[in-house]
Amino acid sequence: DPDTDTWTPMPFHPGSSRWAPGTFVLDNTLFLMGGLSTIELETTMWTFELDEACDLSVALSDAPASVVRGSTANFTAAAANSCDELLRFDEAIMTVTGPASVEQSLYDGNLVPVRAGNSVSAPVSVAVPLVAPLGTYTVRVTIYRNGSAIDSDSFEVDVTG
Repeated sequence: DPDTDTWTPMPFHPGSSRWAPGTFVLDNTLFLMGGLSTIELETTMWTFELDEACDLSVALSDAPASVVRGSTANFTAAAANSCDELLRFDEAIMTVTGPASVEQSLYDGNLVPVRAGNSVSAPVSVAVPLVAPLGTYTVRVTIYRNGSAIDSDSFEVDVTG
C-alpha cells in the first residue's frame, strides 16, 4: 500500500530461498520460477493464487425516468469502495447515447481518494437542449484510473416534448 508504505506478505514458497527468480502474473496466478539458491541454480516453478481483484464501483441514483426538452436532468453519481484498502480514480466521463449522442467530462484531475468502506458522490446536472431529438437515451458514467476504465453504471431516460 503506497499510502502507508506497507506490504502485504504472501505465504512462503516451498523449498529453499532463492535470488533473482523469474516472476509473472497470468489470470490472477503468480508464477515464480528458477533463481539461484545458496548452493545451486533452481529449476522448480511455484504458483500462488492471488485474491480476486477488488476495485471501486459506480452507482447512479435519483435519475429521472423522463425529462422535457429545454429542462435539466439531475442525478447523483457515486464511487464506492468495498475493498480493504484506499483506492483512487482520476477521471469520470458521462456518455449519452440514443437518437443523439454526447460525451462530457465530469471530472479530470488529481487522484480522488476513496477510503475503504466509504464512497464519494457528486450531483450531476445535464441541460437538455430545446432541439434534442425525442426518444430514449442511455446515460452512462464511467470512472478511470490512469486512462483505464474501472467501472460504470447507466440508466435510461426518455426525452419528451
